[in-house]
Amino acid sequence: MAWTLVRVSVGDEIKAGQINEVRDAILERQQVVGGTAPQVVNAGDTLLASIINEYRGKIDGLIPDFVDETSGNHWTKAELFESLYGTGRTDWLRRPARDPAGETEGALQIGDICYKEHINEMYDMLNKLCWFKLNASVYEDGNGNCELYKDQEGDWKATRSEAVDTWWTDLQAATITPYDGSSWQFRIQYKYDFSQNPTPYKMTQMYVPGNLIRFFRKVTVPDYPKTIIDAKAKAGIASYYTDFEGGEPVWKAFASYAAKLFGSATSPGILGSEDWDFGTEKASTTVDSVYHDQEDIRIIDFDHSDIQLNADYYIREQSKLTRPDNIKTADWTGGSGENMGGTRITVYSLLLKLNFAYQ
Repeated sequence: MAWTLVRVSVGDEIKAGQINEVRDAILERQQVVGGTAPQVVNAGDTLLASIINEYRGKIDGLIPDFVDETSGNHWTKAELFESLYGTGRTDWLRRPARDPAGETEGALQIGDICYKEHINEMYDMLNKLCWFKLNASVYEDGNGNCELYKDQEGDWKATRSEAVDTWWTDLQAATITPYDGSSWQFRIQYKYDFSQNPTPYKMTQMYVPGNLIRFFRKVTVPDYPKTIIDAKAKAGIASYYTDFEGGEPVWKAFASYAAKLFGSATSPGILGSEDWDFGTEKASTTVDSVYHDQEDIRIIDFDHSDIQLNADYYIREQSKLTRPDNIKTADWTGGSGENMGGTRITVYSLLLKLNFAYQ
């Protein structure tokens, strides 16, 4: 099965076979979300306005179950029409622009002409209805833990560079610890204390960002009657650190670090050090903006190859991957002597595209 008779061209006679291709496309989506089948149109039947309206109504009933893969939001009828035909077009056509009476939206009425646009609209709409959204939840193991982290208190150093470099090296070798995440603080700290001269610079964290934290998420995939052919992740990115200019805090961005997602169809079980590198890389996005009080929501291509139907899928979130060299040039002496920053990626949902024959 696939589209072979639709779209319809101007001048073509509208045939029962074209209507029934639209019917088949509706039926295969109803296999997933439910609904009652529209009536069959046979060769020789009169194509009534009521039939077109019935088919449209079936498509209207499908729309709220599907999502726009560019935003991750569920479609509304008006938004779907505008995405296809431009701003201000929010409903089915009663008459196309080429009708002598001009373009009019709305249901067909008794006596209205059935135009090829009436069939092609349904084709266009159904081709957009292919993506589903599955919300991600926090993965919590049997001990209530949902993350792994490393923690390292730095020593007082003579320069900012030395403070960052030494602390970062020690942090790589720190112990991996499971944590419940209930009081996670989105910050690192770089401290200046003049009383510590000649070594007034120190690094610490609550908890350190980047590849030194691993957060875990879970998505439950239904037993769809269709296979999965594509996936995207809807994720939030937050990244910032504070500098001081003229004694006032200024939000700045870490420099173009990567945030990555890793996934596996196998549960991590009880979180431990062996899960530090859990899963294989599935998605990546850059971190290059300042979001100290909000997130940048992004849609990221996600490798769907090991996502299974009727099963849970597990995602590990990993933000900034390298030493935070930006803060070596920050003004550590401002404010309270404690500047803050961090980077995090959070998966809110997976978007899955199913293998509909008609799309």
